[in-house]
Amino acid sequence: VSENRATRYFQGAVAVVTGAASGIGKALSLALTDRGANVVLCDVQEDLLADVHDESIRRGGEPLQLCVDVRDPESVKGALHQARDHYGRLDLVFNNAGIVVEGSIEQYSIDDWNQIIDINLKGVVHGVHNAYPIMKDQGFGHIVNTASLAGLIPVPKVIGYTATKHAVVGLTRVVRIEGAKHGIRATAVCPGQVRTPILKGGKFGRVSNTQPDIESSRALLEPDEFAVKVLQQVKRNKRLIVEPLSAKRVTIINKLLPGLYEKIAQKL
Repeated sequence: VSENRATRYFQGAVAVVTGAASGIGKALSLALTDRGANVVLCDVQEDLLADVHDESIRRGGEPLQLCVDVRDPESVKGALHQARDHYGRLDLVFNNAGIVVEGSIEQYSIDDWNQIIDINLKGVVHGVHNAYPIMKDQGFGHIVNTASLAGLIPVPKVIGYTATKHAVVGLTRVVRIEGAKHGIRATAVCPGQVRTPILKGGKFGRVSNTQPDIESSRALLEPDEFAVKVLQQVKRNKRLIVEPLSAKRVTIINKLLPGLYEKIAQKL
């Protein structure tokens, strides 16, 4: 029943997805297509994005495919305005593009910091900055920002990832509070272990090939399964989406027993 309701909610909606070429972004794009949304696929990886575009068409969608670099505010602005102009409105914006740069504090270079801030934080900022006024003018809209379990707990060996994802969670909460009076919703998505290319390495630079093993690999969710859970909760206007269940357990340990969590994390 909840799936049917979710399908009706997304039917005909205009949804922009960044980082749509792979992983969670791809899964969200295809799940939105399956539910009848008009999906605008955005990524810098044009070859992979073309594959998602073709798969979308096979599933009955009519997606727009745009080469977008989230590090460039004008690139993001152009995509959002093109989507709005093409369809007449903007219902959903999924600011999803992101990377992991792995390393201890002393291994992190300033270039590493700049790279991860440019994509993980500024990429979301550029999406929010340009989507918010459009949604305010039209009186509705939903901004969905992909953060991470690392946006809720401190994760060693990925300090830049942890810092930027905490920032995304805080930013999203403020958008939700300020946007409410304008009909704007905001949700932070906090995946734990999801089987995506971010686990295998390389979109940009030195990228993690394994996420910190706070959860058992048995807990890995498939991206398509995760996307379904996300859309069900986006429909319900959840402020935070934390999946899978094992990720929720870790956040509870960190909140109730922070000293114990730190001792566990020191061994990673």
